[in-house]
Amino acid sequence: MTKVFHCAELKEGCTAVIRGENADQVIELAKRHAEKDHGHTEHPEDKVAEVRKRIRDE
Repeated sequence: MTKVFHCAELKEGCTAVIRGENADQVIELAKRHAEKDHGHTEHPEDKVAEVRKRIRDE
């Protein structure tokens, strides 16, 4: 089952929807998105945990 994360749940106004085969893949794609589109250069564990909590089955 595909996993999905809506970036707007953490970053108001962002329309990115990130999908992957599993939660780990979604996390990696979310990190790339955060770097490219939001200018983040680090990924603290607390932020990664916040993303992980919001990953849902699609």
